[in-house]
Amino acid sequence: MKSVLRALLLFVNVCAVLLAAVTVTGRVLVTWVDDFEPRINEMLDQRNIQLRELSASWHGLNPILTAASVRFPGGYAERMTFEFDLIETVLNGAIVARHLNVDALEMMVVRTAEGRWTLAGADPAGAGGFDAMP
Repeated sequence: MKSVLRALLLFVNVCAVLLAAVTVTGRVLVTWVDDFEPRINEMLDQRNIQLRELSASWHGLNPILTAASVRFPGGYAERMTFEFDLIETVLNGAIVARHLNVDALEMMVVRTAEGRWTLAGADPAGAGGFDAMP
C-alpha cells in the first residue's frame, strides 16, 4: 500500500512540475507572438488566410490569440479572439477552443452544383468546404 501511494504521489508531482513548466514557457512565448506574425502569415498564405496585428496573452492554463483582422477565402473577421483549451487540446490531439469572440464577421457562401453550401473561394474539388486546419 505504501509503495502504491508513493508512486501515485510521484506521478502527481511530475504532472504538477510539467504543467508549471508548460505554463511558464507559454507565458514567456506569448510576449513574442507579434514577432512571429510574418512567419505565421507565410504559413497561412498557402490557404489564403492573412492575420493582421496578432497579439497573445495567457488566461489560467490557456493561451489566447487576438488578431485585429483575419482574411480568409469567402470572408473576413474583425477583432477575433481565440482561447485554446490547452488540456483538451493535448488530450484530443487536435485544437480545441475554449472561447471564440469575433466583433464583426462577413462570410460569402455559395451553393454548389450538388446543392451543398460552402464558403466562396473554397476548393470545389475538395471535401465540400473550407478547412483552415486539416
